[in-house]
Amino acid sequence: PNLSIWDRNIQLAFWSIIFGFVAYIVEIFMVANADVDNVTETSSFFNGWTLNTCILVGLWASGGLLVA
Repeated sequence: PNLSIWDRNIQLAFWSIIFGFVAYIVEIFMVANADVDNVTETSSFFNGWTLNTCILVGLWASGGLLVA
């Protein structure tokens, strides 16, 4: 089929969201099965992220937007 660039972007974003959600759920179960004493109530999604991690995520996200 002759799809536009927007249709292709939506298809790729859909699968990215699905795989990301599955990876997040697996991570939650792995943390739940790990040592619970190390997990505090103040833990957040970004707990353990360093400046380098944030820079790399920003670069990858901006690169993905530029390619799209």
